[in-house]
Amino acid sequence: MLINTRDLGGMKTSDGKTIVHGKLLRGGMLARVDDADIAFLESVPVTRIVDFRTPMEVKEVPDKPVRGAEFICLPPLKTFETGITRERKTEATLEDLLKESVTNDPGFCRKYFADFYRKLVTDEYAMSQYAKFLQLMAEDREGATLWHCTAGKDRVGTAAIFIEEILGVSEKDIFDDYMLTNEYLESDIKAFMKKYEDRGPKDLIETIIIDCFGTREAYIDALYDSINTNFGGMKSFLKNQLGVTDEMKEKMRSMYLE
Repeated sequence: MLINTRDLGGMKTSDGKTIVHGKLLRGGMLARVDDADIAFLESVPVTRIVDFRTPMEVKEVPDKPVRGAEFICLPPLKTFETGITRERKTEATLEDLLKESVTNDPGFCRKYFADFYRKLVTDEYAMSQYAKFLQLMAEDREGATLWHCTAGKDRVGTAAIFIEEILGVSEKDIFDDYMLTNEYLESDIKAFMKKYEDRGPKDLIETIIIDCFGTREAYIDALYDSINTNFGGMKSFLKNQLGVTDEMKEKMRSMYLE
């Protein structure tokens, strides 16, 4: 099963161009894929897979191999992060996160994740890893790149935002793509709702589960707000924090737009 996996192909840019199909794929881990999924990835063909998971996540739940694809591990987070990374040791801290929301503050999880996004773009190590990723994406290469984490929403969603900004996708369409994760992860979200249904009132549990395991506009709002507040806007941020030069931007646009 391919988790939360989609092609950015078909997205429109503000100047009327279109992202080409079969070049830019985002998704979740490849541990649950079957033979049909592998055959699909090989047919694209996916020739590079960038794994944003921590080394412990990779060790505990390794990807299945895709023939002809180069695997690169490029984690933007040094250690585990409750609700973001999915190492086994984070299960207990995730329980604490859910308990805090149910018993004390229904908005706790939403504020927690918004704060993660706000801090992520100011983290030097994380941005150095994303800068390396963007350098890779500016290299001439046949086939497609698939970048993934565990669920394909936070670490992967952030990378997608950066690429879509570089290519000139409108902010509205960037938000829409980010929010599509809730549709792609619908079955997983329902499973978590079932798992935690006895923890509190149904409406409250459903809200908290989406806060934790889905996407909210508040999260991407927090990312943009942090970039605007700390770096003077996305254009300056891409150039000064992620090393995206005008030449690099033009090359990526020539590679991925039609």
